Amino acid sequence: MSIQIITDSTCDLSATQIKESDLGIVPLKVRFGEKEYTEGVDITMEQFYTKLAASTELPTTSQPSPRAFEKVLRPVIERGDEAIVITLSSAISGTFQSASIAKRTLKSEHIHLIDSRSATIGLGDLVLKAKALCSQGGSAKEVVKTIENYASRLRILALIDTLKYLHKGGRLSTMSSILGGMLSIKPLIALADGKVELIGRARGTKGACEWVGKRYAADKVDHSLGSVFGYTGTSDRMNEMISICQRYGVQEYHIEGIGSVIGTHAGPGCAGFAYYVSDSKKKA
Repeated sequence: MSIQIITDSTCDLSATQIKESDLGIVPLKVRFGEKEYTEGVDITMEQFYTKLAASTELPTTSQPSPRAFEKVLRPVIERGDEAIVITLSSAISGTFQSASIAKRTLKSEHIHLIDSRSATIGLGDLVLKAKALCSQGGSAKEVVKTIENYASRLRILALIDTLKYLHKGGRLSTMSSILGGMLSIKPLIALADGKVELIGRARGTKGACEWVGKRYAADKVDHSLGSVFGYTGTSDRMNEMISICQRYGVQEYHIEGIGSVIGTHAGPGCAGFAYYVSDSKKKA
């Protein structure tokens, strides 16, 4: 019995990574006016940010239906394999709920669900780690236990240009949006317990990147799990963030672009950084 890793399109992994890791992908959708696109299918990352820059109306996003998960899960179960489904944080999307409904419909004990409590570069990294664990011979239960542990230790910090996209999409309160937009400062956000929070403000890109670097240095980081940087639109701010964070101890890392669904809420000009803190449950 083999294990199929399934995730949603907000993992923001490249087509090459998806193919090489043999991942099942359930896509979310993004809509500009009356035109709806399926993420990773009929709109590329580059096309999305070009449309976003030209659009006078902010796009909207929608979660996959339970039927969309059933479509990917059913063949796995029918051939007698197990499925581990790792989704976008349930605190910011109904994607996990759709996966849960699909599991109940299929009535299979071989479907294992993980709420990543994360998104984009964090979700993608958890998915790749799950695939690696499977390749090393881990059972489904062992992989789920390890990935849930990793998810609890995953931190995502991000510099964004404006909070208007998050506020418009309902991912941030009006008060936080107002505070974050004061004095032309750069808002700093985090995914904490699966939710988006405004955690800091800094003047200018350099100041914001320094803030992120100091926050990273203050954490007890598990360097063995590596880290990930990501960006929306262009990579200029991310490159500056990498350069500054390296001075604060960042070691092994890789880079991913941030796709259309998360880009809808973060907006262009976002630079994100995901890493893992040490396991507090482990004995020294």
